[in-house]
Amino acid sequence: ASSLALAHRLERQSERRAEGFHPEPNPAPSPPTPILELLESFMLTEIDKTRNARYRQQVRSRIERVIDELGAEKLEDLHTVQVAKVLDRLTINDRPIAPSSRSDFVMNLKRFTRWALLNRHIDHDPLATLKSPGRPPEQAVHTRRALTNEEMARLLRAARERPLIEVRTVRTGKRKGQSVAKVRPEIEVKATAKGRERYLVYLTVRWTALRRSEIRELRWGDVHLDATVPHIRLRARATKSKRADSVVLHPQVVNALRVFKPQDADPTQKVFAVIPNMKCLRADLKHAGIPYGDAETGYADFHAIGRVTSNTNLAVAGVTQRARQAHLRHTHPMLTETTYTDEKLLPIADEIRRVPAIEVH
Repeated sequence: ASSLALAHRLERQSERRAEGFHPEPNPAPSPPTPILELLESFMLTEIDKTRNARYRQQVRSRIERVIDELGAEKLEDLHTVQVAKVLDRLTINDRPIAPSSRSDFVMNLKRFTRWALLNRHIDHDPLATLKSPGRPPEQAVHTRRALTNEEMARLLRAARERPLIEVRTVRTGKRKGQSVAKVRPEIEVKATAKGRERYLVYLTVRWTALRRSEIRELRWGDVHLDATVPHIRLRARATKSKRADSVVLHPQVVNALRVFKPQDADPTQKVFAVIPNMKCLRADLKHAGIPYGDAETGYADFHAIGRVTSNTNLAVAGVTQRARQAHLRHTHPMLTETTYTDEKLLPIADEIRRVPAIEVH
């Protein structure tokens, strides 16, 4: 079709010359729009403004990171081979990006170039052949492990005690490191309250398997402590899957939340003012004498405490697979049984010993 269009255009030009018309020379092509300007337009027009600010910032930062690594100034500077090489060497927290993260990078970049093509900023998609690695669980880079009940108890105790210990610890001088500093009563009250809240965050996550983003958006109107079956009713916009799911609450969490809930709590008020970041969590783990882990043993990060620990300990307690799948809000049982189960904590030896021996006569 392009060849025929070119042929027709050349025929018309030839006919006009034969009639004495001389076309004006082609004007100089306008310079391409800088890639960062196009990215700004893409963010304003393509990324749904109803999505939360964190999601929009994540999309922007992924695309900008690849642009910076390539030193790209215009869209045509994005090439499949060069972008693939950039993704090969990208790291997060000094570790190569996981296949799932690489898939997200590819998805965001290709969405950007498709938008540019549809809006006629380019005449072809430079990343049309860029492949996504998918999300195979066996190639996961950031493996996670479950905490035992004994480790979880130590973490909860450390979370409750550490803020007060921190303010009482001497930072300089001969008594450096000793918890003997004189602290004003109001500072001690604040530190105690901080420890109580952090303790309850970890406890709630452990029993509900909520993600960090979900517990950050949790409001008192979502928490139904006096229902026949106490539960959390998650708002669709606050969940990863955009579903309004319900999560049944364990009595330990119900009792703790009742004590923690202010008498004048507004339904729109967030349950937790501060969610511990990774630096805080690692400090709490260290204080509790629990190793953060590595790629071989698995990491005890926030997601591991909430989802892997919760699911694995429910399995050890004999909770059925279907009930655990519903509790973690998984649409496929494979996630429940593989990705979010730490086999090292399962009582496999006890289960095997229950099987009768082979009778040989």
